[in-house]
Amino acid sequence: MKKVFCLLLSFVMVLSIASAVNLFAYADENDTEITEEVTEPAEPTNPVDSEEPTNPVDPEEPTEPVDPEEPTNPVDPEEPTNPVDPEEPTDPVDPEEPTDPVDPEEPTDPVDPEEPTDPVDPEEPTDPVDPEEPTNPVDPEEPTEPVDPEEPTNPVDPEEPTEPVDPEEPIKLDAPAVELIVNDNGTFTMFWNKIDGADKYEVYVLNNSTGKYQLNGTVAKTSATTALAPYGVKYSYKVRAINTENEEIASDFSEVVTGINNKKLATPNLKAAENKNGTFTLSWNAVAGAEKYELCIRNADGSYKLMKTTSANSFTTAVAAYGKDYAYKMRAVTSKNVDAASAYSAVVGAVNKVALQTPSLKTAVNSNGTFTLSWGKISGAEKYELYIKQTNGSYKLMKTTNSTSFTTAVAVYGKQYSYRMRAVRGKLVSAYSAAVNQKNTIRLQSPALKVTVNKNGTFTLSWNKVAGADKYELYIRQANGSYKRMKTTSANSFTTAVAAYGKKYYYKAKSLSGKNSRITSALGVAANAVNHKKLTAPAGVKAVVNKNGTFTLSWNKVAGADKYELYIKQANGSYKRMKVTTANSFTTAVAKKGKAYSYKVRAVKNSNGSAASAYSSVVNAKRK
Repeated sequence: MKKVFCLLLSFVMVLSIASAVNLFAYADENDTEITEEVTEPAEPTNPVDSEEPTNPVDPEEPTEPVDPEEPTNPVDPEEPTNPVDPEEPTDPVDPEEPTDPVDPEEPTDPVDPEEPTDPVDPEEPTDPVDPEEPTNPVDPEEPTEPVDPEEPTNPVDPEEPTEPVDPEEPIKLDAPAVELIVNDNGTFTMFWNKIDGADKYEVYVLNNSTGKYQLNGTVAKTSATTALAPYGVKYSYKVRAINTENEEIASDFSEVVTGINNKKLATPNLKAAENKNGTFTLSWNAVAGAEKYELCIRNADGSYKLMKTTSANSFTTAVAAYGKDYAYKMRAVTSKNVDAASAYSAVVGAVNKVALQTPSLKTAVNSNGTFTLSWGKISGAEKYELYIKQTNGSYKLMKTTNSTSFTTAVAVYGKQYSYRMRAVRGKLVSAYSAAVNQKNTIRLQSPALKVTVNKNGTFTLSWNKVAGADKYELYIRQANGSYKRMKTTSANSFTTAVAAYGKKYYYKAKSLSGKNSRITSALGVAANAVNHKKLTAPAGVKAVVNKNGTFTLSWNKVAGADKYELYIKQANGSYKRMKVTTANSFTTAVAKKGKAYSYKVRAVKNSNGSAASAYSSVVNAKRK
């Protein structure tokens, strides 16, 4: 019996040890770090507690290693049979048919998937769950539930929702009920009820050309007013409610509403006011829906013609003819609807009773032979017309100006001129002023002429500036001849061409002023001069023998010379003229080999052969 009892006691102890090993293997499932080849370095007989605990999991004498509040299963505090998976797990760790509580892929050892003998601690641990002596494998602060601290059965949604994204069915907006009215100004206004859940409303209009509806506008309020509709055209509209926060939330379209604009524009009330300057100001009330206004004026035959189209509601005419009756009417129009134009207003008349005063004209002769015409300013006048008449002629318009004075061009000496003028404002004119006559009695002084003979045989004529003169005429006379005009210039000096050698010349000058030189002086006192200066001989004469057997002769230009005479001499011969040229170089024909040539040149003035220069120095050339 004693032997039997001992055998039973041994059997119970074996079962207890085996059960303790399985519980620790499960507890090690939640360990995050597992090392290889851990073989119980401290020879522990019990795998959990290093302080001689008889129970491996709970340091306070627990018989169950996972739950400190007497749970039979280590994971789930609400009596779950499987600690990890809430949906019918048979194994406490792995929800996919694990046979071992720690390793889901056929582990033989309960703690370490790579042959560990100790289930919890990778660095020589005696406890399988917590490296800092924790008895619970999931939570280092003695949690009994490793997954959810608030007893959730579903890991995603804390409020047991079955649909995690959309808790409610999509919002469906009601279709608006729309009413349309035609306004007196030809526009349409639509009204509809407010729709719960909508923040905007889309208004669609039927395109009569395509037969399709298109978006006409989006509004936040429950009404919309269109632009002016063309007269007599039918328009169709429909509206739907939308939620702009969700593009998919939109109501069905409302019933279609239609409208036709049969409203013509109102007739303007036209008024006319006569202004002090002889103009009329036409004014009228603004007409709703009108874009422009057409103003018409009556013709002489009683018909009306379009005078002005304007978007304003007033217009001032040009100056009307004095004492003439004018009649006006108008209507309101819109380019969008020609047929909707208003009826014409009542005709209004106006008469210009404002006449311009007649100017008083004065004239004065200026020292330069011009006339200054002046007059007083006429009230209401915009401009003034000046007329001129010469002797035995008729008046012609000379100048239109808005000033009160005008200076004429220089008048011809001794000739009489007549002037008159009138004030003008648009078509309204004053009577002509009394005519004034004027004659130019002013003559310019004659220039005091001087002549200087230059070294090159030219003459320089100079004179003093004459007050009032803008140009000068120079005249020349040779011995036993008459004076002829030689030059007109605005300067007060002039240099002649080279004069003939030894010949005497006479010069005079007079002053000119004004357009076409209408005012002049008498010819001044004559001045004369004689050229005793011959041309200088050419210098720098050179002869270059070219490779082709020719000679190139060159020399400096001579002031006053027109041409150059080139002379040649062969051995034992005399000089003969070879070439006359206007250039200062010349290339000869090919020379004979071994023969010597001599050359010289002189300057010549065509108009005076006697003023030819002396010959240059001789240059020689020989072809080798």
